[in-house]
Amino acid sequence: MTPDLDLVPTRRLGAPPARVWRAWTDPGQLKQWFVPAPWRLAEVSMDVRPGGRFDTVMAGPGGERHEAIDIHQGWGTALNQLSALLERETE
Repeated sequence: MTPDLDLVPTRRLGAPPARVWRAWTDPGQLKQWFVPAPWRLAEVSMDVRPGGRFDTVMAGPGGERHEAIDIHQGWGTALNQLSALLERETE
């Protein structure tokens, strides 16, 4: 990573951090919002630990399939940020 070139998007959500956490880490919830209609997330498997895999299969309305397999080194950063939010929420 190159700090002077990194893009760090931020957004405030009208939901408690625990709910946002589940939306990103629960496969059933991820299927509800992760791809735009008319496509759907047909399969998802995730290991949200640093170095964990994030595998998805998107299915299109005409039978198209797009498979993606990612290994995320950045899960740790996302997990740390969400964990910090959850801790603040319970204080």
